[in-house]
Parts: sequence; C-alpha cells; structure tokens
Amino acid sequence: MTLLNPLGLLLLLTVPALIVLHLFRHERRRVEVSSLYLWRQIADRHSRRIRPRLLRNINLLLQIAAAILASLAAAQPHLPEQQAGAPAAKVLIIDDSASMQTGAVPRLELARNRAREIIGRASGATQFMLVTAGPRPRIVQTFTSDRDVLYEGLREIRGTDGAAGFERAIALATSVLGEAETSLVLITDGAVSAARRPVFPPNLRTELVGGANGEWADVANRAVTVFELRTRPDGSAIEALVGVANHAPDPADVRLRLTADGETVSDRRIELGAGEERLFTSVLPRTRASIYSAELVGNEDALAADDRAFVVAAGERPIRVHLASKGNHFLESFLSVYPNVELTVTEQLRHPLLYDLLILDRVPAPSGLSGNVLALGTSLPDGPFAPERLVAVEAAASERQDHPLVRGVRLGETRIRQMLVGDWHPRTTVVARSGGHPLLYTFQDDRLSLVATTFALSDTDLPLRTGFPVLMHNVIELLVPVAPTGELGYARPGSVVPLHVPPGEELVVITPDATPLRFRPRASRLEFSRTWQTGLYEVRGESFRSHFAVNLLDTDESNLMPRMEAVRAETGASVAPQGAGRPVWRWLAVATLALLALDWFLWVRRY
Repeated sequence: MTLLNPLGLLLLLTVPALIVLHLFRHERRRVEVSSLYLWRQIADRHSRRIRPRLLRNINLLLQIAAAILASLAAAQPHLPEQQAGAPAAKVLIIDDSASMQTGAVPRLELARNRAREIIGRASGATQFMLVTAGPRPRIVQTFTSDRDVLYEGLREIRGTDGAAGFERAIALATSVLGEAETSLVLITDGAVSAARRPVFPPNLRTELVGGANGEWADVANRAVTVFELRTRPDGSAIEALVGVANHAPDPADVRLRLTADGETVSDRRIELGAGEERLFTSVLPRTRASIYSAELVGNEDALAADDRAFVVAAGERPIRVHLASKGNHFLESFLSVYPNVELTVTEQLRHPLLYDLLILDRVPAPSGLSGNVLALGTSLPDGPFAPERLVAVEAAASERQDHPLVRGVRLGETRIRQMLVGDWHPRTTVVARSGGHPLLYTFQDDRLSLVATTFALSDTDLPLRTGFPVLMHNVIELLVPVAPTGELGYARPGSVVPLHVPPGEELVVITPDATPLRFRPRASRLEFSRTWQTGLYEVRGESFRSHFAVNLLDTDESNLMPRMEAVRAETGASVAPQGAGRPVWRWLAVATLALLALDWFLWVRRY
C-alpha cells in the first residue's frame, strides 16, 4: 500500500487528545436524594482518580477507531497495481525533450517524481525498464526490480534540446520485450501536436505532468523556427529565409538579428500576434563568412534553446589526400581539380603524414595502416585480402546496383586484363566481381575503412571511361564525406555528426556550454553523437580547427502548450490524468462516518 498524502497521518494526534478528554470528563446522572452533603465528598474523590476500566468504554473505542480511519483516509492510501493477472513488468518511457526543461519546477523533474510514484506503488516483484523519448531514444536501465538501481537511473536522465520521439521510443521499448506480459507508461507534458502523435499500442497509458487542476503555466514562448541560407547563382550574395513564431496567448514585439562571423548584417523589429508564425527573407552581402546566426535579441521566455540558430559553412579544412604512386596521370589530374582537396604525391608511402584519404596505386603497403585507404591493385599485409596469384579476367564484371560505391558506374562495360585472386575475410563486402572473383570490395573495422580493387588501373581502360571520375567521387564520398567548401548547413539535436581527423591525432570537441570532450580515434572518422545541446560546437585538432551547428528549429516542440490527453492502457480511451493504483480512501471515509454514527447512537441510548 502507498500513501499519496502522508501528512494526513497527522490526524492521529487526535487519538491521545480523545483519551485525555475521556480520562477527566465527569459523568453526571439525575438522581433524587434527600441530601447532597455526602454525595459531594464521593464525587470529589472519584474525579481525582483515573478510571480503572477505561477500555470498557465503548464510546471511546469507537471514537479512537474513527480517528484512525479518518487519518488513513486523509493520507490517500492506494493498493499496488500488481494484482493477480496484472503485467509482471513495466516500461517507463520518460519524455526528455526540450519542452520538458521548462517550468518553475522543470517538467522533467515532475516526470521523475511521477516515475518514482509508479515504481513505489508497484509490488516488489515488479520489474521496470527505463527508456527516454527524446530526439534519440535510449534505454537508460534494462529490466530490474532493484528500486535503488531504478531511482539512480531516473537521476541520470538529463534533458535535451531536441524534439520528442515517441514513436521511436515505443518501437525501441517493444523491440526488447520478452514473452512476459508487459505494460508501457509514457510520462510526458503532452506538448505535441496531433500530427506528430503516434498510434499508441493498447498496452500503453500516458501520465501527463506539468500542470495542476488543468492550469498550465510557463507556456509563453517565442522561437526561431526556420533558418536556411542559399548562395545566389552568380555568387553575389546569400539569401536567408528565417521563420519566427510566437507561441503565446498575447501579441509579442521581438527583435531579430542576423550576423555573419559576429558582424550584424540585419536587425529588425517584428510584431507577432498571439500564436502567429511568419517567414522573412533577407539578403546577406557577406558571402565569405563561415558562421551565420539568427537570434531573438533580449527575448526572455520559457525556453532558451530555440531563441538562436546557427548555420556553418562547411569545408573550412580541405580534404588532405596522400597519393602514393610511381606515376598516374589520370589520378593526379582528377584529384588536382576535385573541390576542396589538398593533394600530396609521393612515389613511396612516407610516415608520418597527416591525411584524410590515403591512395595506394601499386605501392607496397606497410602493416598497421589505419584510417581511410583506397588500394588500387595492391593489398594490405594485415588487411582482409590475402592474394595468391594473378589470373586473366575472362568474364565481364557485374556489380551490386544497390551499393553507393558503383552508383552511376557501369563496370560491366570495362575491359580488365588481369586481377588478383586469394582468400577473403568474411566481413568483406564485395561490390563487383568477375567469374566468382571479387574486383571491387570494401572493408571496415574500428581502425580501418578500406576500398580496394584487385586490378591495377594500368590493366584496364577504366580511366578512359566517363565512369572513372564518378567512381572516384563515390569513393571520396564514402570514405571522407566532407562537404564541399561553401556548403551551408546544420545538424539536429541527437543526430550523429561525422568528424574527420588524421589517424592518431587528438580531437577536442567543445560543446556550447564550454565543456571540452577529448577523443583519440583509431580511425580517421569519428561518429560524434553527443549533440544534445543546441548551439555552436567547436572542433579542434592538432592541425586544424572547425565548427558545426546544432539547431532545434521545430515549431511543434517550441509550442509548450499541452495538446495531448492522457490515454488509458487496454482501452485507449481518453481520461483525465490521475495517479495509478487502486484508491481505498473512500471506503475508509465511509467507515469513519459509520463509526461516528454508531457512537452517537450508543451515547443517545445510554443517556
């Protein structure tokens, strides 16, 4: 049994008060006597003595019982939900999106408290799993009945600046459920529109937090909802499209400022009606800036994550390509004109050289290579392919049409004179083959990303075909997907941002709250996923420095008004938010009234 209002037990203090009153009260009956002289002396001695048989007073016992039941009713006891036939396990899905960080008491903290109540009301044998429902849902705690572990898991949940992902969170939770009967509980503030609301399974119910008695506070919010930039075809200027929304019951007067590398290029005042969202266009004369921003200046509202947005021009650092070749006119010509490439050509592989992409053209490779490697007609000593001999190519090449490496390339029309054959690692992905022998393959582990051919370019007419530059472009996009210089963009909260660093070089990512995160990846590509905060991230390497931006830009998440009703499990019917469990305080209140009525009846009968 769980008490929702433990302060109600203070009514138990009336029990000693009742006993004291009964100990010293006088019982008087009307009796006709001839004289009061002797009776006064008996009454005085009797009043100074404690009654020897107090417990035989039925009225006192009834009043004590009524006081105890009344105090229990005021404490609002609830029986555990775990009854016969009830689910043996529960999944608590907690919304940790941007809107959950708002409120005088943050809604996320209210969600933690509601989760603790649900855990505390359940029987000790009930197992719980904790799942977040933010921009990238995750399992915080797998199934366990250890309350201390569950409470610690709740404390570890931190808010994000992204949009809610209910559908993905429910899919994640249901994907790990066993055969045991399980129920799902979604704890959220309901600040999501009907268009973004998934179809809830029948075993899910929702618990709404953030308001009391239907009154919701701290919902007024102004936000930047769109920030897109594009360069004019003639390169004379950059055009900006900015959206601003007023999610508030009153009109708002906001100031929108656009900057380029910290310099103000546009500053205007905007009047917005209640609930209005408008789009604005501006022409930015600066086309050489690397960081652009749109900001609501002096805006004080419930949510700060959507008051500012950034766009970063990619390609601040060129793609460093090291070509080890005894001479290949086709490769050198292609790489010399490829956008944003810094090319270094050597006849032998030199160490140490910093590179984003290493190309080996019929050059022996040392053992222990890491990073992004393109091997043409050669193999790595500790790589996935161990060559045995050269054989003539008799059958035409056939490629996997679904692989991005050969998109727009027809290797079947290419004439190849000879190729290497040998043993292959089982994790090797064969992209093109001839007569059962691989021609083009890929391999990736925690230190090496490899694209390789079993034939040399000198043994084929591929460099003379139009598919050669397309194939090389696909290789670079696959191994080093760095955006071309000048491309403008940003990421969403919770998304994965690929960061490129030469192998062995330390990488430092400084988050918007100035927290440095240090990495030394074994490969030259690091998948950075700690993008929970909106703002500007700085990336520092030993030989470069760059930035990337993370923006909310979600008008639905910026609208903090609850738009979702609670849903009860099994039926899916809309209900008002309420505590889980079986309340018994009503029955206790009825029993209290019955005892008081019986006490009154006996007192009347007696006197």
